[in-house]
Parts: sequence; C-alpha cells; structure tokens
Amino acid sequence: MEKEKTKKKTTKKMTTTPNEEAQQVDLYIQQAIAKGLPVETMERLFALHKEVKAEKAKEEFVTALSNFQRDIPIISKTKKVLNKDGTLRYQYAPLDTIIEQIKEALTTNGLSYTWEVENKEGFIKAIAKITHIFASLPQPLS
Repeated sequence: MEKEKTKKKTTKKMTTTPNEEAQQVDLYIQQAIAKGLPVETMERLFALHKEVKAEKAKEEFVTALSNFQRDIPIISKTKKVLNKDGTLRYQYAPLDTIIEQIKEALTTNGLSYTWEVENKEGFIKAIAKITHIFASLPQPLS
C-alpha cells in the first residue's frame, strides 16, 4: 500500500498598500457605474469597504505592535538619582535614551510616534501616540 504524500498548504497574508486600495476603490466605482447600480447600493458598498479597511488597519497595527514588543531590547537605565547621603535611590531611562534604543524596532515594524505634551501644575505629562503606516489615526499610549 502506497502512502499518499500530502502537501502542506501554506497561506501568505496579503498586504495591500494604501495606493493599491485606492485603485481597488476606483475599480469598484467603474464597475458600479458600468452596471448602472443605484447610488444607494454604491453607498452601501463604500460603507462596507470602509469598514473592511478599518478592520484591516487595526489588525495590521496590532500585529506591528506585537512584533515591535518582541523586537525591542530591555531598556537600559542610564541615569541615577541619589539620596542625600549619596546612596542610590533609583535609576531611570531618559526619553532620548529610550527612543535611541527603540527606533530601529519602530521603523522595522512600520511604526512611528508623535508626542502630546501638557504642562500642568508643575508637572509635565507626555503621551506617545503611535501610528502604523497603514493606519489613519495615531493610537495613544499613555
């Protein structure tokens, strides 16, 4: 009896660029016009397309963030704060040191950041907003 060899089917995740998605939308418009679809049907198709695009962007962001977290090193704490008697109180990593250590992993995973800074009552609050290349809005990480 001969053993059947089974081939393992692999699936590759298809990633489209924003330009390719725009071309797909243009194709939808052309097809809808050619078929004489009512405006209401076209509106529903575009709403569906928008929902699918938003879900895809969310998935891409979550995947990129997960990969980023896997790739970043343990952050080196380079600054020391001493007690009045000169003993070590704690160590921390300044923002510029953190950025230097994570920027390659950010770029590799298609992520970028902006800062939202507030100065209130003698305190500075900084919120990093992370954006993925396929996402339209930054995600706050506070």
